[in-house]
Amino acid sequence: MATFAERLTRATSEANISDRQIARDLTAMGIKTSHGYIGQLKRGEATNPGLELVTALAGILHKTVGWLAGEDDAQVPDAIQVLDDLQELAAAQTPDDIQAAQVRKTMEDLGVLNIAQRTLGLSQLSLTAIAQIIEQARIVEGLEGQNPTDPKNRG
Repeated sequence: MATFAERLTRATSEANISDRQIARDLTAMGIKTSHGYIGQLKRGEATNPGLELVTALAGILHKTVGWLAGEDDAQVPDAIQVLDDLQELAAAQTPDDIQAAQVRKTMEDLGVLNIAQRTLGLSQLSLTAIAQIIEQARIVEGLEGQNPTDPKNRG
């Protein structure tokens, strides 16, 4: 199993993103850190980053928290199978299935279906951390207190 440092180094290389840019992105998300600390994480000199930082890194690098933590790639849910399952639900005619199809359509309209799919299999702790990051982003964007499902608030 790969270490966090190895996975972080690999992900930053694949994303072609510098330690300085990662630190800037994290700071913009309200997570104060330095490019030096990111380098220490990549070298394995710093070994205990907080969940908020790891969750934010995963988002920036388009990876899962589990993957960064060294879990097997096989543990990431198959997005194609998830989509097939959702399409099967949408094709059904019972009231519950129709409601599921409506929820899926709303999720697609809001652009969150991909994000929702990527949360499958995450622990409650990780889901809570993601919700906190989203709320912080909404505050930074000046959207605090607005109902994101209200059509007049969609942009």
